[in-house]
Amino acid sequence: MSYPSPYGGQLLSLVARHNVERIYGNGQDKPVPTVPRPFVLEEEEPEPLSFLIVRETTIPEPFIGDGLLYPGTCMVIGGASKARKSWLAIDLALSLVSGGKFLVHDVPKKLRVLYLGAEGQEWKIKRDFLQAVNFKPGVADEDLDRLWVKATLGRVKIDTDAGEAWLDKWAGMFQVIIIDPYYRFLSRGKENDHADQRVIQDVIDRLKAQGRAIVLCHHLRKPQGEDAGAAELRGAGLDQFADSILILKRKRTATSDTTTLHYTTRNGPEPDVLDLSTSDATGPLLIPGEDRKVSVADVVKVLRDAGGRIEGREALVGSLRRSTGSGERMARVAITEAEARKRIWSTKNAEDKRGRIYILKGEVDR
Repeated sequence: MSYPSPYGGQLLSLVARHNVERIYGNGQDKPVPTVPRPFVLEEEEPEPLSFLIVRETTIPEPFIGDGLLYPGTCMVIGGASKARKSWLAIDLALSLVSGGKFLVHDVPKKLRVLYLGAEGQEWKIKRDFLQAVNFKPGVADEDLDRLWVKATLGRVKIDTDAGEAWLDKWAGMFQVIIIDPYYRFLSRGKENDHADQRVIQDVIDRLKAQGRAIVLCHHLRKPQGEDAGAAELRGAGLDQFADSILILKRKRTATSDTTTLHYTTRNGPEPDVLDLSTSDATGPLLIPGEDRKVSVADVVKVLRDAGGRIEGREALVGSLRRSTGSGERMARVAITEAEARKRIWSTKNAEDKRGRIYILKGEVDR
């Protein structure tokens, strides 16, 4: 049985050929590389708008709903260090191959995804994906056959001829390529300097011309710790290059850990800012927090587990969010309700006149 080679007529490696035959041996859903029409400048001509308006133009089916990702587009997942960018990218990959929701966004059909990780060795990528799969609902064993991974250890630089040839060789088998982190695939300059980005952006443009969607995990760096969101991508030229931008903002204090997701989209209305959280029930994956209600019983349980008292409202809010996966607003509503129903008491902290101590009273709701 022969399969189309995604790299210039050369045969697939023995391992890759075995996997292709195992996965696609029934002849269905075979990976068929898309070869773009050669770009010949002399043949490119503008046309009157009236021609374009009357000519039938097909809008492609999105890879992710709400205008987040279409074939031939680029998405950037950005954030400061430890903002959980890689976990969001892993969640995205699992959503795409399983057809499950990505956060609150629909994935219309199951896709083939190539995940290239350059931070950490093979065992770390394996560990992270295994952790994520355990907490991601709806992922079947056969879905993992559509997700291929490679730990590059920074050795694949796609702004070089050899690096582009390697990536182009494999890209034909997949609809979405995730690159994490972006800077580890650059051989020259700085990832936040536009002058150094034109070569790699040309490489990405050539992949987009084949109908591939590219997802870049990008580390935002501000000299004074300020977070300008999508505007910070301007230095790398990514603010105009990307079709959709997802910026993670994580705020950690001694008593709380909150994350918000901010969108910039060019192919659809921008979604509202999304509150995200993690909990024991969701493992390392970020989930929309505001959709989860918090009950008075949850407040009572958190206080009981803490020995009957917690100092500070923010500490109690943070404990509730971690234990239930809720958003900040829902946690505060539950605390207020618990006080109104006299299931908990609060009193001023003698050592901090502005703070309060929350004390458990009564039994857990039945």
